[in-house]
Amino acid sequence: ELWGQGAGSSGYSVVLKDPHTHAIRVALTSIDKLVSELKLDGVDFIKMDVEGAERQALSGAAETLRRFRPRMAISVEHMAADVDEIPKVVARYVQGLPVHCGPCIWLKNPNMDRFQPETLFFGE
Repeated sequence: ELWGQGAGSSGYSVVLKDPHTHAIRVALTSIDKLVSELKLDGVDFIKMDVEGAERQALSGAAETLRRFRPRMAISVEHMAADVDEIPKVVARYVQGLPVHCGPCIWLKNPNMDRFQPETLFFGE
């Protein structure tokens, strides 16, 4: 289920829910399944901004991360713990991948109120 505010909304999320959202059922897949179905022989870069579901999406990319060690840009602005937890999730699948903080922003929303990186970059 995705939770959002209606047709045309770009803020749908599988994680973020509030009293102004409603659920819609959609078919989802994982990065690993997509890489397998397309028979890709490489993945160089992953850009991920999936409205608070980045940790789950990374879990669905475990084999791709291990096999190809892609560079990544991962959004950490949605959930308060993501700036700390997403590097731990990545490290479960790829050891020694450098992480760099992107530009910092002041995040004030129902999930947090603090200054932190908006995006983490992984890889060389």
